[in-house]
Amino acid sequence: MSEETRGVMHILSKLHPGTPVADIYLIGKKVTVNSFSNVCYGLAYFVGHSGEVCAFDVEDINGICFVPTEPVLGELEDEKEV
Repeated sequence: MSEETRGVMHILSKLHPGTPVADIYLIGKKVTVNSFSNVCYGLAYFVGHSGEVCAFDVEDINGICFVPTEPVLGELEDEKEV
C-alpha cells in the first residue's frame, strides 16, 4: 500500500456511513458522488445521486472533496442584506 493510499484509507476509515461527499478523484479523474457508504476489503463504496452504489478500489482514489457544512463567508454577507 502506497503512502498516498494509506492517507486516503485513513480518511475513509474515519467517515461515517452517509457522510456527504461531493467528488472523488479516481486515477486523477473527477467522479461526482453523493455520499460515502463504507470501506471493506480495499474497496470504498459511495452512493451516487441516483441512489446507485459505486465501489472503487481504494488504491485508485487520489482525492476526496467534501460538501461544505457551513455557509462560506460570501453567503453570510448575502443573508445579512435580506
